[in-house]
Amino acid sequence: MAGYVLKNIEKHHFSQRNNELEPLISCNVTSMVMAWDFIRGRTPFPEGDYKQPEDNFRAFLLSKGYLPTVHEDLSKGFNEWIGREVTRFSTNTFISQITKEIKRGYPVVLSGDFPYMNKNGESTFLKHIDCLVGIDPGVSITVNDPYGNPTDNFKGSGCGVVLPWENFITWFKTKNRQDKKWAHVFEYEGFEV
Repeated sequence: MAGYVLKNIEKHHFSQRNNELEPLISCNVTSMVMAWDFIRGRTPFPEGDYKQPEDNFRAFLLSKGYLPTVHEDLSKGFNEWIGREVTRFSTNTFISQITKEIKRGYPVVLSGDFPYMNKNGESTFLKHIDCLVGIDPGVSITVNDPYGNPTDNFKGSGCGVVLPWENFITWFKTKNRQDKKWAHVFEYEGFEV
C-alpha cells in the first residue's frame, strides 16, 4: 500500500474473541486499548482483576457507570482509567486530521456499520469499532479489526486488513461523508499531556 501504515501492526493487534468479559460486544474497549498500545511504549496498563487490559478497562467503565457503547463515555472513561487526558472523541474529525495522525504514527479509533451475514443467512449490518492503522487517501485504509476480517464476514485475523476507500466512506460514521468521520484521536497536536 502506498500512503502511510503504522509500524509493527502485528505486535499491537488485539483480538476481542479472547476477552473474558463480553467478547462478542467488546470491539469498543479492545480497539481503544489496541490504539493506546501503539502509543504508550513501555508504560504498563492499569492493573485489575483480569489478565487482559481490555477486560480491565471494561470492568473499570462498568464500575464507574460508563456505557462502553456510548462514545463520549468510552473516551471519558479511558482518560479516567489511564489517569490523564490522552484521547478525545468527536463526530466532526476531518479526514485530513485522521491522515495527519496516521502520518505521525498515531492510530485512530473509528465507528461504523459493517455488512454482515448472520447465522440465518440474512444480510444485515454490524455496529462495530475498528483501530485505523493506515491510510492512503482516496485509495484505501488499513485497520486492525478486533473481531476479524470485515471483508470475509469477520472470519480469520483482522490484523492489517486493507479496505477500499469506498468502504471507508460508506461504512464508517458519519457514513457517506467525504470530509469528516467520528473518531477517537490520541494525544494529537495541541494536547496538554
